[in-house]
Amino acid sequence: MTRLQRDDTEERYRNAIDPLWARPETILTPRFALAPLRRPEFEAYLYAYDEFQRAWRLPEPSAPLLYYERRALQALYLKGLAYDAASYVWGTLWLVLDRASGVETARLFYKGAPRLRAVEVAYSVRRAARNSGVMTETLRAACEWLRARDDADVMLAETTVKNAASQRVLEKVGFQRARATKAYLLWRWTAR
Repeated sequence: MTRLQRDDTEERYRNAIDPLWARPETILTPRFALAPLRRPEFEAYLYAYDEFQRAWRLPEPSAPLLYYERRALQALYLKGLAYDAASYVWGTLWLVLDRASGVETARLFYKGAPRLRAVEVAYSVRRAARNSGVMTETLRAACEWLRARDDADVMLAETTVKNAASQRVLEKVGFQRARATKAYLLWRWTAR
């Protein structure tokens, strides 16, 4: 890599990600920034995506939300309105952005504040970013973030029985099967 190429990548990185650097709640991995959306940003993401994309300087639009994804995120948004500024991370969407390009590669969210020291996580990966370790790296970072917190030490995740790819990701990160039904598997990761 030449000096010019390195500088170009650094400049694109700064332009794409700088708005997130000031946030103490942003989680950084070697390849990604996991950034929780604040309430107005989450609202813009759902209802005015073009404005959100410009404000965050995203280089390309995310894949459009599917109907069931939009409904789930709207429910999360409404539930998240009950959280205060200190606990909003449990009721918002976390974007997973590629640190080099600023492209949104995945989404992650918690299904509410910790109950009995446990939180449930859900996630999706853009089709173009699948099978590249995005979610493995993201979930490992989310687990380490949880390990450092005082309010939770168990992370749960649910997959369908047929979703072998998601099951492999959870196994790589260290989740254990906790329960199974005909259609779903519940996974558990414990910090301590």
